[in-house]
Amino acid sequence: MVTVREEIGQQTFWHVYLRAQMQDGSQGEPLDDAPWDLSARYNLDPLAYERGGQYAPIPTGYWVDFTSLARAYGWERLPALPNWRAYYAGTRFSEFALTGGLDWYTAMLELYPAEALITPTPRLPPTATPSRTPKPTNTSGPSPTPTVSPTVTPSPLPTSTTTPVPSNTPLP
Repeated sequence: MVTVREEIGQQTFWHVYLRAQMQDGSQGEPLDDAPWDLSARYNLDPLAYERGGQYAPIPTGYWVDFTSLARAYGWERLPALPNWRAYYAGTRFSEFALTGGLDWYTAMLELYPAEALITPTPRLPPTATPSRTPKPTNTSGPSPTPTVSPTVTPSPLPTSTTTPVPSNTPLP
């Protein structure tokens, strides 16, 4: 298998070719475009690493155009992810999708009810307990020093006076 890099607009796609079993010319055709060597990024060449690979020499023999064959049966190739130069799986050269002209959400609605596709995300408060936020003031410096209040001295306890107790003796 070899892959040929194709830039369409701002996206990178891959054209996949498979080596034909019969190399007598009865299957496939010779390649015209240079394939992209994805494994060249691991050859300790900084330039090849930054580019995500490099062009390889055109191999001899006969090759079957797998991408065109897949397209004839309704399969669409997926574009590479933006990070494909540093992330090998991001090339997605071997991923094809049979969408039938549907987007992802519409296709999922054919398999699942709409309630199953809802993914609620709880919104938690930023703190466990809400607190009051102090409001800024227009003071321009340290607050004035507090005044000292005088100490209160306790007053003396009231004294009790004795009252005369009446007696049973007559008065003169």
